[in-house]
Amino acid sequence: MIILAKETASRRGRFDAWYNGEKIVSSSRTPFLTAARVLMQRGFDPAAILDMRLGAAETPSLGGPIGKAAKLMVDEVTGAPRFRPYVVWPNATENE
Repeated sequence: MIILAKETASRRGRFDAWYNGEKIVSSSRTPFLTAARVLMQRGFDPAAILDMRLGAAETPSLGGPIGKAAKLMVDEVTGAPRFRPYVVWPNATENE
């Protein structure tokens, strides 16, 4: 499974992502992880491998099992970016 991610025109550092021509993520800082959560909600196999390509790249920039990616977020509050278990923050949108 491949998603295509492109930086949004309106906000630097935010990305939209498409799967099979359908936009499934809007303005996310972590389009791969957000797309994995969307696909899990749609019933995709958690063991399926998801690859993300940026822009017109021919090779994936990131990949892994949907189920594992859906359970992660990126924490930048405590210093260098690190993967952490996914938590929905109060007042946050799914695309954060």
